[in-house]
Amino acid sequence: MEDFTQMLKRAHIQQLRSFLMDGTGLDNWYEDEDSRPYGQRLEEEERPIWKLLEKTFPDGKALDEAVDKLTGALAANQSVFLEIGLRAGAVLLFDLLRENPEGNGYLRGDSLRNR
Repeated sequence: MEDFTQMLKRAHIQQLRSFLMDGTGLDNWYEDEDSRPYGQRLEEEERPIWKLLEKTFPDGKALDEAVDKLTGALAANQSVFLEIGLRAGAVLLFDLLRENPEGNGYLRGDSLRNR
């Protein structure tokens, strides 16, 4: 039981995301966790592309068209990966319930911190 508790404490969402999306091996899982808030991460990572678009398309109409195409592509990616994430979460939950139908506390909402 202690091994399972320690394993859950070590897992974080970015490692799971990396493994599910990229198939990253365990030897690459020990990258630093990005602790920036989601909004800050998005803003800081998006800023260079917006600057590049403004530089590449100084004409307002061309910039608007490029931005529309980019935001459409990003929205499609966001929708697809949210759906994939929801499906993956459901599959993981189903497997947890199948392997441990009683829950033994973990699936009833008991916090690991209270153990």
